[in-house]
Amino acid sequence: MTLQEEINIKEKQYKDSVLFRKLFVYVKKDLFKFILSILLDTVAVIVFSFEPRITGMIVGLATDGQFNDILLYSLIFVGGVIIALTSMYTGHMMLQKVGQNIVYRLRMSAFTHVEEFSINQLNSLPVGKLVTRIINDTSRITNLFTGVIPSFISAVMILLTVLVQMFVSSWQVGLTLTAFLPFIIAIIVVFRLISKKIFRESRSAISDLNGFISENISGITTTQVFNQEERKLREFDEKNNHVKRANLKRMAFFAFFRPIFYLLYVLTIIAVIYVGTYIVLYFPETIANSKPGELLFTFYLYTGQFSNPLTSLALQFNAFQDALTSIERVFILIDIEPEVLDIEESIDVDSIKGKIEFKNVWFAYKEGEWVLKNVSFIINPGETAAFVGTTGAGKSTIISLITRNYEINKGEILIDDRPIKQYKIETLRRLIGVMLQDVFLFEGTIKENISLFDDTIKDETIINACKYVGADTFIDNLPETYNEKVRERGNNFSMGQRQLLSFARVVVYNPNIILLDEATANIDTETEVIIQSSLEKMSSIGTMIIVAHRLSTIKHADKIFVISLGEIIEQGNHQELLKLRGTYYNLYRLQNMEAEINGKN
Repeated sequence: MTLQEEINIKEKQYKDSVLFRKLFVYVKKDLFKFILSILLDTVAVIVFSFEPRITGMIVGLATDGQFNDILLYSLIFVGGVIIALTSMYTGHMMLQKVGQNIVYRLRMSAFTHVEEFSINQLNSLPVGKLVTRIINDTSRITNLFTGVIPSFISAVMILLTVLVQMFVSSWQVGLTLTAFLPFIIAIIVVFRLISKKIFRESRSAISDLNGFISENISGITTTQVFNQEERKLREFDEKNNHVKRANLKRMAFFAFFRPIFYLLYVLTIIAVIYVGTYIVLYFPETIANSKPGELLFTFYLYTGQFSNPLTSLALQFNAFQDALTSIERVFILIDIEPEVLDIEESIDVDSIKGKIEFKNVWFAYKEGEWVLKNVSFIINPGETAAFVGTTGAGKSTIISLITRNYEINKGEILIDDRPIKQYKIETLRRLIGVMLQDVFLFEGTIKENISLFDDTIKDETIINACKYVGADTFIDNLPETYNEKVRERGNNFSMGQRQLLSFARVVVYNPNIILLDEATANIDTETEVIIQSSLEKMSSIGTMIIVAHRLSTIKHADKIFVISLGEIIEQGNHQELLKLRGTYYNLYRLQNMEAEINGKN
């Protein structure tokens, strides 16, 4: 099953309660700070809840000309406001740190988990989609802790304090406000049910667009060479339109949701003023300690305070649903099980001798489409073995299976007579050096690319490795030598130069087994001579396996295996295979003829 298929299956399976339980694992380390910041914000809410009451009192005092009392109450309230603002600032800054800490841990967890995916899983999903989940979706979760949850709690606290203040002033008005709460809750529930699907569609559309952009920028050269810009532009336009439609659908829904809350606000004011006026006129004995004008003004201000959290809820539910959708997308990624994992009894070793054995190995990338069929062979420690055959015969697959990039379907692979599953994956990849045809170089310097940014590797070790494989022949001629900058994917170096750098990279890490997958393909004759010399030197490091089309590269190998349609059809050394006059003999003769023709030309 591909990674995309697993993601599609897991979508819509998570309940909100499950998502928050998973998220709590990343929150609990900062839980105390989070609660403290909410409490600090609550202090401000309580202080501001007295604003309408004090304002109403000041209006009442003003009608009686009690200016000294007005000044006293004003100073008390200003002092309370200063305390509230200080509390709000402290809580806000604490929340920002908490939010960033949570998202940092979540993003680290997601990236670490993706690193454990098999090559098969990674190849089944565009890079852009993974980037969207690790970067964009985790960033949206930050707002959940810095804005959404605090605002939601603050809104609830305001609603409760306003209700308390209203009941203290008049239980009839308090009941009037309380009557609106079921309508508020009903609207929120309906919003949640509908909006989840809308937000999921919007985030999925953006993820698809990011994946398309990432893939097509990487392959822009091919697009231009084959004059496919118009077709790609049409594909981009279709995906871009999908994003636009999804976003417009989300915005239209939210635009409908907000006015409903505003309508509730208007209805609340009308109801409160009506009930308050009725009480003042017909039941004055219930407000013996307050003046009618003062009380009505206080009711009006409290109604405004009651409406503010309603507006806040309307605003925050948009962000809440967006964050919840992102949480779902991130945890879907984290919950996908890597195809290749260490078993409980796996071991770590410092070195291996380098014996490699395949026992009746069967492997298929897709069920029933066998790439390797009952493959068996033994390569002894220190030997150099080569695999040759036509494209798609299964040569590169053998290398991928030795490093456990994929799991075999049937049979057994052993290293030093021990099944490879009994070694930790980290151990295998530390003790096995792999050089691919398409060498990946990172942005940085030559030195950093050879050491893979490992500061513990000394410059002397890097220089000696480059001299050993012949990479110094071009590095010493560069303006900055080993500090020469490497552009994206190493496109300022030739194929052969990148290959020599990969050789040096392997030598620096001193593996016991070296695997080369078409390492001499697509390079010029002069560079091939250097690489051939490097291979002869590197063969003394340990066991070496070479996958090659150029038979001149592997004619000195101890063993050569000829593969056709996933099966080994011939094996022996160069001379033995020539004597068979079979497939290897025909390939060798054909390449010699091509070399002679090219030489004459």
